[in-house]
Amino acid sequence: MALNPGSRHHLNSPAFEDSSPATAWTRFRAQAVLWDCDSTLSAVEGIDLLAQRRGVEVADLTRKAMEGGLPLEEVYEARLQRIQPTAEDLEWLAAEYRRHQVPGARASVETLAHAGVPSFVLSGGLRPAVVPFAESLGIPERRVLAVPFQSMKAEDLQRSLDHPLARDGGKWQLIQELCTEHGWQAEKLLLIGDGHSDLEAAAQIGMFIAFAGVAKRPKVVQASPVVIRARDLSPVPAFALPQSLWPQWQEQNPSLYRRGRAALEDPDRVYLAAPWTPPPSR
Repeated sequence: MALNPGSRHHLNSPAFEDSSPATAWTRFRAQAVLWDCDSTLSAVEGIDLLAQRRGVEVADLTRKAMEGGLPLEEVYEARLQRIQPTAEDLEWLAAEYRRHQVPGARASVETLAHAGVPSFVLSGGLRPAVVPFAESLGIPERRVLAVPFQSMKAEDLQRSLDHPLARDGGKWQLIQELCTEHGWQAEKLLLIGDGHSDLEAAAQIGMFIAFAGVAKRPKVVQASPVVIRARDLSPVPAFALPQSLWPQWQEQNPSLYRRGRAALEDPDRVYLAAPWTPPPSR
């Protein structure tokens, strides 16, 4: 079942074929959760922070790329050329990512890991900054896919620009490679993010969550069956784990469970395409 961008009532896993949208996702078990970084795991857009630090302006280019108004490959080099980032800048950015970690990020990663669901980062951000931040959340370097960056020398820069995550369609390309490497099925993966590049991959993914707790991208939100509106990632385990495993989640991290469940019952915090009838609490 393919996600129809014009409808919020479709989830992609074949397991949902004979289920109502109101209950289907409660039986979904993700083989892995794929997280965006900027404006999802962290409440900042890293490239925009680097620009501010260097005294240049790139936010408009970032916004247009994230909303699908410009191809990512058209803006990626332009932003780097304006910023001219250094190793020191990227070390600083890693610290900023950590400082602006979205509530529930690390706890959700831990809960998923405890249930046997690995987390990966798929980010168009610069790898030297994304990796230390991901590691601080409990996601090892080998599970971080981001744009490599060494320097602004011509050969190094071209290596960055040639990376799939520096262009439109790159996330889906890398997801396919991950499926081959790990023996996954795309319809059993969960992807969460805020931007156009995430939405591009959503049509092939089992479940997509639009995260609008930091940046609300209208095209992404309107096409998504699940939207987290609050700046809190605590509901994510509910979508990655079947409801039969929620007692395990509750036992492993009671605080995260309470917050996540409360968010699911509040349409101002989590939008669902169809109403959900919550199970009784333990």
